[in-house]
Amino acid sequence: MATDRPGPALWLLLVVGLVGTLFTHLRYLPRYGLDVSLDGLPVVVTGWLSFTLLFYALGRVLSDPPELPSMRGADIGVGLVVLALLFAGGLSNYGFTPRGVPGVYVAIGVGFYAGLALVGWSLGQRTRAVNRIVATQ
Repeated sequence: MATDRPGPALWLLLVVGLVGTLFTHLRYLPRYGLDVSLDGLPVVVTGWLSFTLLFYALGRVLSDPPELPSMRGADIGVGLVVLALLFAGGLSNYGFTPRGVPGVYVAIGVGFYAGLALVGWSLGQRTRAVNRIVATQ
């Protein structure tokens, strides 16, 4: 991955991220839904990681960043993830469960996934820009 062109390793990362994301979100989560206990946490975290890697690979393949793009997108993404987790924890602490207020938890989930996508995309853009700079020197 030392050049700007997508190599086989990047395409493999894209496929692994896509397969992990699809497996977790189309096969595992619908089967268990809101009954996911801590036993399923490694699978869910793997799904989040594969989702972020998917957007990292897409950021590398599909973007054309300037010389050194701003990492503001990643900062916003991390902020969204942290706020979503804190908000979900606060709601749960006050007795508002996902079964009680599912709409609020859907909004939290969308914020969480948007944050993960922003982090992955920003890291992919920055990696592509850095590889382009290194290749020209």
